[in-house]
Amino acid sequence: MATPYSDEQTVGLEQALLGGVMTLKVVRRDNQDEFARTETETRDDGYRYYIMNNDGSSEYLGVSLGWNAVYGNTLISVHGTWSETKTNNGDYDDPIDNTSSSEYISYKGKRLPYGELDILRSDFNRPIVVNVGVAHRFSEQLSASANARYRGAYDQIKRTGRQVEGELIDNGGEVVRESLTVYEDEERKATLLFDLGIDYRIPLVGDRVLVTGAEVKNVLNDRVYTVSEGDSGIEPGRQLWLTLGLDF
Repeated sequence: MATPYSDEQTVGLEQALLGGVMTLKVVRRDNQDEFARTETETRDDGYRYYIMNNDGSSEYLGVSLGWNAVYGNTLISVHGTWSETKTNNGDYDDPIDNTSSSEYISYKGKRLPYGELDILRSDFNRPIVVNVGVAHRFSEQLSASANARYRGAYDQIKRTGRQVEGELIDNGGEVVRESLTVYEDEERKATLLFDLGIDYRIPLVGDRVLVTGAEVKNVLNDRVYTVSEGDSGIEPGRQLWLTLGLDF
């Protein structure tokens, strides 16, 4: 087996802007010789065998744009990211061909190996994510922060629970019609969430400082759309975090 490797190209730019610093970064990775496996047909001994190889590969493209500035005791930060990943195997446990018929599913009217479906999932574009944060220090002891986080709409592949008939297969000497689970595309809605935080520092003996804090995540208790429409599940709503620490 060869050693997997990655060729990476990075371009970065920093520019003074409006009293702060703007940063732009573009990263592209070309990963080759990644571990993968194939599955043989049934041999004379009645067994199938997995053969490890270096046929795996993937590509990554990421773009980030940010701006930070300090005005007196106020820090303002704006940061956005977008990325895209393409791969021909999710990990070395995912066969890239010769998948057994029992692992086949139906996607967009086509009969596909389940492992290939995972590859399609990873190839979907990632949503645009933008964070805007403001932090202000009122005194040596008291500071507060506010953050807005936007995640754009994006598509994902979901299991519908429906079944359709597939091809005729040999099931232990009996020819039967296979049943395929149906998967389809689903759009996840965009989200805009707000977080608030406050910290208070209490000087103790010597250099020791007692640090107390409170943070409210998802202040407006909005949906985060991690559960598909019509499915049951739990989404994190408003969360309250209390912290107590000691700096020394």
